[in-house]
Amino acid sequence: MCTVVPFGLEEFFSEVAVITTNLSGSPDENTRQKLSALSEKYGQTIYPPDFLD
Repeated sequence: MCTVVPFGLEEFFSEVAVITTNLSGSPDENTRQKLSALSEKYGQTIYPPDFLD
C-alpha cells in the first residue's frame, strides 16, 4: 500500500516515468532540465543518488 500526498502527485511519477523509461545510465542535460521542470511543477525536490552517502 502506498499513500501519495498531496492529491495528484501520482501524475508526477507518471511524467517522470515517461521521461526516464528509455534512460540508460546518467541523465543528459536535456533530461535533467525536464526533471527539474517537473519537480518545480509539482513542488518536489529530486535528490542525487548519492545524497545520503
